[in-house]
Amino acid sequence: MWRTMNKIPLLQKISLASALAVILICSQVSSVLAQTDSQSEQWGNLVITRTAPQLAQVGQQSWVVIQIENIGSDELEFRLFEKLGEADFDQSQAKATKIFDPGYDAVPPAEGQEGFNLWYYEWHIRLAAGQTTAMAYWLTPRQPGLYVIPPAQIVMGEEVYTTSSWAITVQCVVDGLCNITEGENYLTCPDDCPSGAQDFICDGALDGQIDPDCEAGFDLDETTVSTPQPSLTPTSPETPGPPRPCLGSIAVLLFVPAIVLTIRYRMRRRELA
Repeated sequence: MWRTMNKIPLLQKISLASALAVILICSQVSSVLAQTDSQSEQWGNLVITRTAPQLAQVGQQSWVVIQIENIGSDELEFRLFEKLGEADFDQSQAKATKIFDPGYDAVPPAEGQEGFNLWYYEWHIRLAAGQTTAMAYWLTPRQPGLYVIPPAQIVMGEEVYTTSSWAITVQCVVDGLCNITEGENYLTCPDDCPSGAQDFICDGALDGQIDPDCEAGFDLDETTVSTPQPSLTPTSPETPGPPRPCLGSIAVLLFVPAIVLTIRYRMRRRELA
């Protein structure tokens, strides 16, 4: 069973430092190695120490060193397999297995099925008692986000032992452009893809604008975007028109004299008759 080792023996530290020094001189990647970390695990008489970066940048070449020490009294012979994910690497040293289904089983392909290559490194190792060796390879992450190196496998006879995986946080190249085709979005590169950007990610953040990548009801801004409100400017009171004349009074003043004159005129005619 594997167990993590908090303290690395002095001999192992010296061997590991030597391997790292060779890589530093040959590849001139001091800035990458400055951000590396190491983790040791033990199974039986084998101690494996992986040294790799925890932080990298898109397009930045990063080195991974695997050191193996035989702390037992007998010689050990085994094979070490290191699987690779989506990254550039030295394909001249790596191998590929054709995969045809999502279960990563190398089965005969169905008609019309293309498949893809699963790349890995393979080393055949023989260690005498107390001997230490180291392998190194480089990789260059292609996209921002979390790059995971799958667990390495040690095959010794009929037994297979698996190490822990390794995660590298890959930062984007901040250039003011939200490069969706290069894997940039609000989660992987918020500096280039701010909240509300069209990047195929519905962040749903309360930022005063509706994210075009969100379906209806998934953006908090849908319920807070202000709607036109009725004007609160007071309207001027209606100006009263000129006072309407009293038609009834005018009618009385006009018709009463006429009636009186008519009555007098008729009475006058009767007297003359």
